[in-house]
Amino acid sequence: MTQKVAVIPGLFAGKYTTRPLRKALERAGYKVVPSAQADIILTHSAGCFELPAPRKGQVVVMVDPPYWPGRSSWNA
Repeated sequence: MTQKVAVIPGLFAGKYTTRPLRKALERAGYKVVPSAQADIILTHSAGCFELPAPRKGQVVVMVDPPYWPGRSSWNA
């Protein structure tokens, strides 16, 4: 079974800057899909604020999430 992964870039990144990552994931056997369909979500920086509602069994990897005292990155 092929695992499905989504990549949510930060505020100033985009599809162009995440292209090498997405290509590497595909070469490794993952299927890159929109975040609502993903088994695994990789997000960076302000992309953490774009997360969909979590599903059971879904893995979320936040790289360098923004920090604001007293606020959760999950429910911005």
